[in-house]
Amino acid sequence: MKFFKTFAAALMLTSSLTYCMTQKDNINQQFFAAIQAGNYSLVQDLLNNGANVNAQNTQNFTPLHFAAQYGHIALAQLLIDNKATINAQTTQNVTPLHTAAVKGYTALAQLLINKGADINAQTTQNDTPLHLAAKNNHTALAQLLIDNKATINAQATQNFTPLHLAAQYGHTALAQLLIDKGAEIDAQNTKNITPLHAAAANGHTALAQLLIDNKANINAQATQNFTPLHAAAAKGHTALAQLLIDNKATINAQNTNNDTPLHAAAGQGHTALAHLLIDKGADINAQNTQSETPLHWAALNGHTALAQLLIDNKANINAKNTQSETPLYFAAKNKHTVVIEILLSYGSCILQDLLSNNAVIQAQDNRLKLSQTTNFKDIAQLLNKGAYAYPLVKAFIDIKRKQLFNAIESNDREAVAQLLKDGFTLNTCDKEGNTLLHKAIQSKSLHVIDLLLSLGAGEYLYKPNKQNLTPLQLLTANHMIATVFTPRQENIAPTQSAGTKRKHQDN
Repeated sequence: MKFFKTFAAALMLTSSLTYCMTQKDNINQQFFAAIQAGNYSLVQDLLNNGANVNAQNTQNFTPLHFAAQYGHIALAQLLIDNKATINAQTTQNVTPLHTAAVKGYTALAQLLINKGADINAQTTQNDTPLHLAAKNNHTALAQLLIDNKATINAQATQNFTPLHLAAQYGHTALAQLLIDKGAEIDAQNTKNITPLHAAAANGHTALAQLLIDNKANINAQATQNFTPLHAAAAKGHTALAQLLIDNKATINAQNTNNDTPLHAAAGQGHTALAHLLIDKGADINAQNTQSETPLHWAALNGHTALAQLLIDNKANINAKNTQSETPLYFAAKNKHTVVIEILLSYGSCILQDLLSNNAVIQAQDNRLKLSQTTNFKDIAQLLNKGAYAYPLVKAFIDIKRKQLFNAIESNDREAVAQLLKDGFTLNTCDKEGNTLLHKAIQSKSLHVIDLLLSLGAGEYLYKPNKQNLTPLQLLTANHMIATVFTPRQENIAPTQSAGTKRKHQDN
């Protein structure tokens, strides 16, 4: 009875990694479950009753694999003492040492190595235990493997080395260990990708700095001449791009299609990174082999802010590719109405075949309506529907916004109410991210605060500005909580402390 109770408990502990057993002998099924559960006495009983120490499941995992998977070192020792095969392989050539390396079980790995585990065993993907330790950030285990003659620059499928994997996943300390032990800094995989490419593509700035400090080639070219700066630009990793540029990365590097990092940033809509590249001298009108510019790519993908940035920096509005297609053509083809409006606002020519394009017609209609109205409410409604605020409209809005902020500072309840009726929302913000409620509290404009709260601005009490301060925190700092909320207890009852933030969607 005690035996079956123990076995039931072992089954309850079995995790999602349980494998389907195919052994005809039921005792071997019990054996796997007991090992997985870490039940030493039950495992010993089963061995004494004929359990096969090298039994295999459908994927050829053995009991020793299971012990390594779950870190059961005493069980592993017991299995080894009973003649378990140290280098048993699964259907994917995974050994118990591979399994321990994935999990980072250093003591268990030491036991396996002491008993003759193959330190450089390869899976069907050619991963060695060191690859798996590097990928999973197990520095101590990697040190153990290296101390026992693991091949530092072993190549897995596609020739990825352990350093490639450490770089890809951002494991800086482990990468430092590999470098100290002789890892090749500029090792290339089958696509000529170096560890620096891997770090750049994944935004691992500290690791990239480590590689650069160890003389990594800043302009290494992968297949199609793709540089680390291309990789950072395509993924929008601004800090990493800054690091590469500071270390003499070529700003206008071209791949085999003549795409520059600015093309990559523009195509993916990474405005901050594009801004950095432009500030550092990127060619705003660089043309690839199809004569497409970064503006073509921004227009193609509907990246409004990026298109505006490029135009503000003198991008050629009417640049034509080898098919005589302009950025406007690309935007129209993909129905990016706001980008079309931007381009039209800056003088983009409408080619004959675009005159009947619905997106172009809609953009022209929006521009016409905006140009014909001076009513702020109508303008606000058009903008809320997605119309583009071209420079004159922006200037008009800025004037009205300034009037609103001035009215708040003057505690002019009536003027604020009228401007809100005209089209401003309660979530209108200044350049510092201050909402109307922030502004009113900063000015101690109690009448305006009362108005805003009565209109529902209470939902923005927890919205932080760019300094990470919420209106509620400002109220607390200015000792205004009692003054503001006591008369309005029936409507507003903050349930969070001043230091707590709650997220809200912008209108």
